[in-house]
Amino acid sequence: MMIYDFKRKLIIYGVILAFFNCKQPYFPPVAKSNLSYLVVDGTILSGPDSTIINLSRTENVTDSAYSPNPETGATVSLAGVNNGTYPLTEITPGKYVIVGLTLSTSQQYHLKITRSNGETYQSDTLSVKYNPPIDSITYSVNNGAVHFFVSTHDPANNTRYYRWACQETWQYHSTSTSQLVYQNGNTITRTAAQRVYYCWNADQSTDILIGSSANLNQDVIYEDPILVDSVLISVYPPNIQLADPTANQKFTVEYSLLVNQFALTAGAFNYWQNLKQITEELGTIFSPEPSSELGGNMQCLTNPNEPVIGYVSACTEQNQRIYLNPSQIYGGTTPDPPLGCYTFLIVPDSINYYLSSSFVFTPLDSDVTTTGVFIGIIAAPAICGDCTMLGGSNQKPAWWPF
Repeated sequence: MMIYDFKRKLIIYGVILAFFNCKQPYFPPVAKSNLSYLVVDGTILSGPDSTIINLSRTENVTDSAYSPNPETGATVSLAGVNNGTYPLTEITPGKYVIVGLTLSTSQQYHLKITRSNGETYQSDTLSVKYNPPIDSITYSVNNGAVHFFVSTHDPANNTRYYRWACQETWQYHSTSTSQLVYQNGNTITRTAAQRVYYCWNADQSTDILIGSSANLNQDVIYEDPILVDSVLISVYPPNIQLADPTANQKFTVEYSLLVNQFALTAGAFNYWQNLKQITEELGTIFSPEPSSELGGNMQCLTNPNEPVIGYVSACTEQNQRIYLNPSQIYGGTTPDPPLGCYTFLIVPDSINYYLSSSFVFTPLDSDVTTTGVFIGIIAAPAICGDCTMLGGSNQKPAWWPF
């Protein structure tokens, strides 16, 4: 019996060992080609905001060093089927913009693109879809994170398909206040434009945020999750590693979230849903299988067999912005992050040595005796005295209300 048990265990161990030895990494072959397809990204907005169309070209997945490949020098316009042409202007490479479009919901339009080489592209016929107002942007704080939600509804039950885009903006401050700036070998008093105690930073969510009420009796979206942010972080911009988690820079002074809402057709919703599955939901054996093509609504007129990636929609403009302060996130004010900040005195003979590089130390103020004799400059590490060293800009956005 003992010999039988031993043989049985030996067989089981052998099967387990064979199983693990049979597992080999698989590297699927990826064909490299020189195909470079046009990518069209944007939404036509009827309203005071800007309509932005981004044009770029695809690259090979085997390219080791990815770099943006904008489509520059193109002619882009929105043309009414009955009348009216609205040209877009390229303001940065691949970014084409027009401000303040007023479009008729009773007319249909085409987006037209002509590349610098003469190839022309055109969208399917676009109708300006009614976009109901956003009812509310709400939030909750739990499990160490801030969760944001959007609610909207269409009383006429005609919209049904929605997409949202989130733009975060936040104000923060440096640990120390710098009254001086070192320029051309001299320390001078900062002007209002040179102050670096308060800064603002921004981030655009890249998640595909879509929702549908197509399976509901009423066209209602209630508290659909759109964004999650951690309230504590261990990495502080720009890539400062902290020993212990501290308050997220976004929520230390004032935080703003702008939510833009877009009304979609069923075809546009299917496009974004498929793109979301391809880009965000793959990687496990339970992931859904995407279709082989995204099925956009742009065509190349000069070469009908050339694929074009992108789905252009048109709708009326709707957005809403909310603000949060530290008391709403943490229940009170937040301490300055532990960045290892300190101040020290620079004697006159060493001022140029310490302050010649603005990326190392920042002058804070002059130090004088009680009789007014200059002793030196009080300074601090740049990340402590200059808020721009933490990734933001000291230029307050024109719309910032505080």
